Amino acid sequence: MTTYILTRSIFQKELFLLKSSKLNLKLFWILSSILILILFASFIFQTSTLTNQTYLLKNYEEELVTLSQESKNLEIKFLETNSLTNIDKLVKEFNFEKVENPSYIKILGTSVVVK
Repeated sequence: MTTYILTRSIFQKELFLLKSSKLNLKLFWILSSILILILFASFIFQTSTLTNQTYLLKNYEEELVTLSQESKNLEIKFLETNSLTNIDKLVKEFNFEKVENPSYIKILGTSVVVK
């Protein structure tokens, strides 16, 4: 009877190990599948974010080019407006006269206001 019990005990241990190894293998595959799905979702999210940032960067670069061109145009207009030939034209348009004999106020004494 002892051999029967020992044999049965050994068989039960082997069966338990076999079942537990199948369980461990099943658990391994389930966890591996979940990890793969999480990594795949993370990859899709990061790719989407990268695409969005690239699109925004392209728009900002186009806006920068437009603004720098506008700045150059404004600088050219400013220089044209402030040139001496245009100032002469503006003087004639506003009917300014050339002063021939300026008269200055002379201050008598050291103080400007006397009480």
